[in-house]
Amino acid sequence: MDGHAPEGELRFQILGPARIWRDDVELDTGPPQQTALLTLLLAREGGPVTTGRLVDLLWGDGAPASAVNIVHKYVSALRHLLEPGLPPRAQGTYLLRRESSYLFRVGPAELDAVTFRRLVAEARARPAEALDHLSRALALWQGRVGESARSETAVRGLTALDAEFLDTCVQAARLATRLGRPESVLPALHLAARIAPLNEAVQAGLIQLLATADRPAQAVAVFAATRERLAGDLGVQPGTALTRARRQVLHRTGDGPDGSGRRPELDLLRRTFTTPRPSATVVVVEGEPGIGKTHLLDAACAQAARLGLLVARGRAPENDPMPPMWPWTTAFREIEPGFEHLDQAVDLLERSDRPVLLVIDDLQWADPQTLRQLRHLAVRSPARTVILAALRDRAPLPAPDLVRTLTALSRVPGQRRLTLGPLDPDRIADLVHQETGRVVERAALRRLTQRAGGNPFLARELAHTRGEGVPVAVRDVVRQRMTSLTPDERSLLQVAALIGRDVDPDLLTRTVRTATGGSSARPGRESPAEVQLTLERLEPAVGLGLLDPAHDGITGADGADGFRFTHELLREAVGATVGPARAALLSRRIAELTRPGALRAISTTVRRSPVRAGHLGA
Repeated sequence: MDGHAPEGELRFQILGPARIWRDDVELDTGPPQQTALLTLLLAREGGPVTTGRLVDLLWGDGAPASAVNIVHKYVSALRHLLEPGLPPRAQGTYLLRRESSYLFRVGPAELDAVTFRRLVAEARARPAEALDHLSRALALWQGRVGESARSETAVRGLTALDAEFLDTCVQAARLATRLGRPESVLPALHLAARIAPLNEAVQAGLIQLLATADRPAQAVAVFAATRERLAGDLGVQPGTALTRARRQVLHRTGDGPDGSGRRPELDLLRRTFTTPRPSATVVVVEGEPGIGKTHLLDAACAQAARLGLLVARGRAPENDPMPPMWPWTTAFREIEPGFEHLDQAVDLLERSDRPVLLVIDDLQWADPQTLRQLRHLAVRSPARTVILAALRDRAPLPAPDLVRTLTALSRVPGQRRLTLGPLDPDRIADLVHQETGRVVERAALRRLTQRAGGNPFLARELAHTRGEGVPVAVRDVVRQRMTSLTPDERSLLQVAALIGRDVDPDLLTRTVRTATGGSSARPGRESPAEVQLTLERLEPAVGLGLLDPAHDGITGADGADGFRFTHELLREAVGATVGPARAALLSRRIAELTRPGALRAISTTVRRSPVRAGHLGA
């Protein structure tokens, strides 16, 4: 042991990003591979791992000739990180050599994985207090093991501990459901569901917890999303655990919180389900991406099932090469397994001994045959049929076939169109509490609602990051949408994001010109032709749901309307795609052009936005 006394109290975390603290001061674990080595050894605390195995886990088949020496170098660096006063070549207290292997012995230090296993063991030993121990154990997890340093090779050495977490989640979910205490482990099950989206036992546990917590809409949404992933990724249907969990949700009675934040719309749908009509009823739900259309459909399906309707549901796939009319095929097979003859769909509806709710989600991706069948069923289905369809009104904009279908549906007697708007702060607060179990302070809630624009998807993602930065899921969505832009369009949108949420076309035009070597001293406003070209190059971003015309916002040359980012968080996500050096250059240009006097030289019609002015001072 070299007789060296450790300095300060050490605390290790690997149940999520790998981190180390000494006396509450976080230490830098070093480059990713060094951090991965630390994580691999901590995951097997007290167990030796051969140098050859470490090389295999760190590099796989691509190991360099110097791999063993690099491992030794990483070990030496970690030893001196943990014990700065350690003499050269000394082993120290924690990272020990055993012949051709290394092992990590935590000793008196704290390791979250050890604490986790101890609490799980206590739960087994003391059944009366098991849920308390399990909830404390699961609360230690912040993500997959060593999330910050996982690689395709290193992950093979970490799956066993990940599996312990998932198994414990399933066990805790069953116990919490039985005891009626779902909130104690819901955050952990949400995390497990994100880590293992195809694990049916985990997803079923989450569904049962959500149902026990009186959130049937969320429970049905989890089932629908899991069913779609299983079909798309594995080509299989939900197994027994998932279907049983869904059945339990649909047969629950009572009207607890629906989880969709759409009580007025649900009340309207309830009246639609219970009011006799002379012909079939069609309800079309539309709104921007993430506004809660699918959650409303989930809540409506649960409500309809409680009212005795037979619920049949399909979804138009975005990219999957499914056969034509696949949404109707999947829906009608929920009425009659194996049903294939869609030309006899009306006869099947007429034979049903119960009213039928037909649901088609993501209508914006539907093929022409699916839309033609919708038009047919809208006018031919029996009176006890309700057809509920949902679609995006942007990203993408409705295609001509869809526009024709919506026009035809508008002429159907009793057709209703529901456009979902943003949620108010109180409903966002409910959503955040349901999602995370946290109560958000009013000031933080106002900021979160403002950044998300009342959009439930954006609000959920912000809630999971506690409002810090741009959530990964939001950044990915925005990047994916921007792939359809040309390089010039993408570059222009990025500059607009750095200007602020309200985008003045004159200022944007001059910023781009000066940043590419043009003169910034030219007097007067930008020419109408230049500004018009700027506006035309921004138009595609409107169809992608990233910009809206700012009819009541700032104006440019000849009174031309500018644009406004749909939501502040989307603006931040677009801005995050700009490299640091370019962002710094553009920000300097914008600051120069928005100085008093310089702004007037650009345009006398600019109305300065407080959002934009606040951006540069942030």
